[in-house]
Amino acid sequence: MSGIGLSSWFASPARWGRLYRRTFLQVRRSTGVRPRAAPRAGKWFLAAAVLLTLAGAGLRASFLNHPMRYDESWVYFDYATHPLHDLVTRYNRVANHLLHTALEHVAIRFVDASPPVIRLPAFIAGTALIPLAIALGWAVTRRSACGLLAGGLVAASCVLVDYSANARGYTMICAFTLGMCLCTVRLVREPWRRRFWPMWALLALLGAFTVPIMVFPVAGLALLIALDAVMNGRRRRRRVQLVRLTVTLVTLAVAIFLVYLPAVVRTGVPTVLAAAVEVQGHWQKYFGSVPRVVRLTWQDWVRDAAAPALLLGGVGLALGLVRALASRSVVWAMPWGLLAGGVALAALLRANPYPRVWLYLLPVVLTFAACGLALIRPALLRRLAIAALTAAVLAGGYRVAQRELLVAEKPPSLVDAEAVAQMCADLPPREFGLVMLPMTDAVRYYAHRRDLPRPAHPVDPRVRAVYVVVNSFQSLEEVLRVKGETWVHQCGSPVLYKTLPHSRVYRMERIRACARVAGIVKSGANATVD
Repeated sequence: MSGIGLSSWFASPARWGRLYRRTFLQVRRSTGVRPRAAPRAGKWFLAAAVLLTLAGAGLRASFLNHPMRYDESWVYFDYATHPLHDLVTRYNRVANHLLHTALEHVAIRFVDASPPVIRLPAFIAGTALIPLAIALGWAVTRRSACGLLAGGLVAASCVLVDYSANARGYTMICAFTLGMCLCTVRLVREPWRRRFWPMWALLALLGAFTVPIMVFPVAGLALLIALDAVMNGRRRRRRVQLVRLTVTLVTLAVAIFLVYLPAVVRTGVPTVLAAAVEVQGHWQKYFGSVPRVVRLTWQDWVRDAAAPALLLGGVGLALGLVRALASRSVVWAMPWGLLAGGVALAALLRANPYPRVWLYLLPVVLTFAACGLALIRPALLRRLAIAALTAAVLAGGYRVAQRELLVAEKPPSLVDAEAVAQMCADLPPREFGLVMLPMTDAVRYYAHRRDLPRPAHPVDPRVRAVYVVVNSFQSLEEVLRVKGETWVHQCGSPVLYKTLPHSRVYRMERIRACARVAGIVKSGANATVD
């Protein structure tokens, strides 16, 4: 075919239309599956789902005034308060979750900069996890009890409540992942429903525009769809499903490139890639960090969880895996497929596997832990297991509600930041320095809210005293060793200045340079006389 003929073939709308119809408009007979009417949820089930969602929203709303964390404050100053076109094109740090930061910017601009407003996008996404988990549990088992139990597990999860009151984009990733799981269930069980392909791709695109780790669940779900087409499909259906999956993934990759193109143009490809994936230098270092990450992730996931809930949840996951292997069902293998795809891709990229990276798995795991109980036989034992897990969920939710603080970061942030800012308001401006670990951004946020002067740096010659804030999990020696290399030799011994609920403040008087010089000269003169 000549160059002119080839170009005219690609430019023909009719040919593109035929290609689209062959790919996505296959009729029912091409899939080899006859559609059947699915049972619908009753009114009582919908009413219970609404009440459960409201209860979970209330539990999350009670922590919206939680003291500002370090990352929240840092993102607020460095990104959210900047113009919208600037924050979505300046992707130089992984902490800038682009879609979440854009929504946070809009909330701040049209309401105010209070902690509940800053956390509003994460709160809405965290609350949406509850109805999404209920819908996924219902879609998998067609049992109202399993759907509601899945929603209860998600509503009472301490770490999900924590991130729902944390101005980061991780709850949005969880919500997009649950939405993609719902689409995957429909694509596997009802392959003639073509509208779920663009929905699947759109959710993946929104998640990738929030945090690039969205490629982990995308890889896992794409693997499950491909396995279903290969194992369970007839020859024609297999070809149709694989072609649709390939076209969707290629389209998704192009769309992700386009949404990140402004950031690439502005900051450069190396900067964007370094911000998107924090790569470990050596394989040995990567695999050496895996046990620690597994331990920290497990500790986060089971925080405030009762032992019966862990036992019954493990039973449900095990029964689901047995069902997946026995019936060759990729739907029941969904949590394991997501885990396998994410682990394989993380190992391939040598990405730093922080515990929060795997948060997208938790709602899916909780949902399938509840769904697995539907496989228990006989019926009486199944009802007893569901009742026991429900009681454990209520106990866990009550334990979370009794918490004073929810701290997701390691190390925890300075929860006394507002009290420290108030203390700084009573000190002479620009005549004191403030030191803490990790940083002063949370104190800076509260000082900014009250129009207070910013503390000077400890090496500033105008500083008369340095105030060292020591958190409850730290020691004074640790803070001075990390933060005091350039100035600690210019100060006297630390004296306890103030005790706060979760921290201590020490005062270190600055020794003036002239006094030090005079002391040196005097000691030298005495030495000469001797």
